Amino acid sequence: MLLISLLLLSSLSYAQKLPQLLTKHAPETLRYISSDGNTAYVKKNNGVLGLVMGYRSSDFMSDKTYSDFLITDSFEKIRLAIEVIPEHHRTLDMNKLHHIYVTRKGQDKPIEMGQGRYPQLHLGDEWISFYRPNDQQIVLRNILTTKEYKISLSKKSNPFFFPYYAMTSPEYFVYTDINDRGLAQVNLLDLTSNKSQVLLRAGQPGTFFEICQEKDYFAVGEFPYEGIQKGSRILTYPRSSSKPSGYTTLYSTNDADLGSMVCLKNSIYFVKTTSFDSTLVAKKTEAAKINLADSKLEIKSNLENVTQIILMDGRVLLPFRENLFVLEGTSNIEVDTLQRIPDEGE
Repeated sequence: MLLISLLLLSSLSYAQKLPQLLTKHAPETLRYISSDGNTAYVKKNNGVLGLVMGYRSSDFMSDKTYSDFLITDSFEKIRLAIEVIPEHHRTLDMNKLHHIYVTRKGQDKPIEMGQGRYPQLHLGDEWISFYRPNDQQIVLRNILTTKEYKISLSKKSNPFFFPYYAMTSPEYFVYTDINDRGLAQVNLLDLTSNKSQVLLRAGQPGTFFEICQEKDYFAVGEFPYEGIQKGSRILTYPRSSSKPSGYTTLYSTNDADLGSMVCLKNSIYFVKTTSFDSTLVAKKTEAAKINLADSKLEIKSNLENVTQIILMDGRVLLPFRENLFVLEGTSNIEVDTLQRIPDEGE
């Protein structure tokens, strides 16, 4: 049986009941909402993405297919990446390509960037990357120009693999892959020479790497696949220099954590395994927060079956069944009060 050590337990603090995200929109329709609640993207019906700004609602995107929408941002908060999933729940294919768009939040019509999955914005939101599973290729594209890189991954038979990536500077791009021995690794691509090298390699099979980033650092987390009882760790790399090197081990454990990392300025959230019953082959998982300054670990939820953590315009959300719980940020943004217009001379 794998249990958290007594030493670790003594350093943990446990959360009270989490607040739910309260908005004017039903949680099941919400695809993105700004931190102040004034701008929201909602799924109005199949194939229609609505934009709500204040008291005005419009059809922002629409098509004739049974589409759904995923929207992500970055810590820069300048643009949004929109992933349109055609024939959602009708065509189930691990290699199905989705339509990738970018837009400025609440301001202009979207621009199509290509077809792929898992878009990420980089460097002032002037770059976007996404994965093409049918080609096993990452596309890195400049939103303002026609500049583009195509990064081929090693051929693999794992259909559930998808890469994580981050553009740490104008010269360097980091991404995850699996080598010919089945070991996960993080590669560093020099964009000026188009040559890559191994930045980090797993010491054992059965684990994968995640990447998340903030202004001053990016983090690499190593976690085991579901059903594999191996340890976890989180490393941080500074972004003070151009070429990433010299990581710091922020967190290391024998527990089989889930991952789903979210990087903030002073902390990292992830899904942690708090207990494991080897007889029932069942584990309890919670949202955890680890501080960068002192590595203090805090359990932030008490739901026992957390699987994902989401960052949305600086707010850290925990989706659980039909609810959205708030781990960090304002939770109540459903107020309809109009702002008073200042009198002349004020």
